[in-house]
Amino acid sequence: MSKITKVFYKELDADINSVGEFYFNYNMLSVHEMFHDEYEESEMKQINLRNQILGEEIRQGNIDGRIKIDNSILAVSSLKNKVVLIVDIHY
Repeated sequence: MSKITKVFYKELDADINSVGEFYFNYNMLSVHEMFHDEYEESEMKQINLRNQILGEEIRQGNIDGRIKIDNSILAVSSLKNKVVLIVDIHY
């Protein structure tokens, strides 16, 4: 097991409403099953965006070391009101 030795943080110009929709649908899963399809769609959009950005950053050499892609977070920063990508980097 490797230790987290560095964190990659990047503010993105992505649509904040689209990313926020994922969290809304995630929270609504327990309310009613009608939200399941919307959750799955928003989750796939978020995963695709995250993977696209990670791929670009790795190809540009901005991320060195190993990442656990499932531990990376595409989130909404309430402080900056922007979409952010946070990735744990292991060496």
